[in-house]
Amino acid sequence: MIVFALGLSAQGFATERSLAPVGELTVNQVHLRTGVRPLLTWKIEYPTIVEDLVEIHPTGEVRTREKVTVSVRAIGSGWKTAKSNNGHGNNIDGVDISNPGRGRGGPNGEVDTSAPIDDEKKVNGNKKVSERYIETALWVRNGEGSSWERIYHGSAADLQPDHSYYDARIGANQSFDLAARGRHPAQDWGTEVTTAAPSSQLIVLKDGDPLPEKVGSYNTGEIASYLTGHVDENNRVFLGPNELIYLFDLDSAPGSINYDLQDLGVHVLFQPTD
Repeated sequence: MIVFALGLSAQGFATERSLAPVGELTVNQVHLRTGVRPLLTWKIEYPTIVEDLVEIHPTGEVRTREKVTVSVRAIGSGWKTAKSNNGHGNNIDGVDISNPGRGRGGPNGEVDTSAPIDDEKKVNGNKKVSERYIETALWVRNGEGSSWERIYHGSAADLQPDHSYYDARIGANQSFDLAARGRHPAQDWGTEVTTAAPSSQLIVLKDGDPLPEKVGSYNTGEIASYLTGHVDENNRVFLGPNELIYLFDLDSAPGSINYDLQDLGVHVLFQPTD
């Protein structure tokens, strides 16, 4: 018997690479007499895609179709405070690194010791704001009636995008939910945004989905740096076939200049298990 390994891959975009089937072609005899037909056997395997493993509800909640393992990573936090100061230096030390002469002086004179963390940023071409990242928190719930478990809390500086913050096995026909919220300095925590209820402040994306136009910072259309590796040249989401990305906006609704669905990015991996 001869076995040929077949890699039926296609070079191209995210969906073509991640969904490439593989297989084998076996032949029952090495040598054949004239007039004898060989027996060819094909075996082609297609990779498992996320929708084979879970049903994705419009809210972002998923329900497992079979037993799976789940791994959750917080891959990026883009939520910042923004306060207009009309170009007169940043709001932390009073000095504008891009134009020191317009700083208010302050304890550091014309030296912007806090840049580039909170330096000014243009909005709509002229107004400037100073920014700093603020606290976010992430919860998971494994199954209806289960308690919510907080798995992450911190600012962008605390986040470890390669770290799995939650790993678990989930039985068949079980729900899995995420929830997130944020807190401005010296304020109470904001209202949670959760997959357990419909919300315009949350979207879930799989491999090959187009990135919605509303995903962009301060109406500039820029996507957060943590997302650039997950978007291809056609502005489609680039993921493995059994992965999802959740994007949260934690304090802004559609129509707000701050609405960008990039305050917190969460990567979820599902894999079949026994």
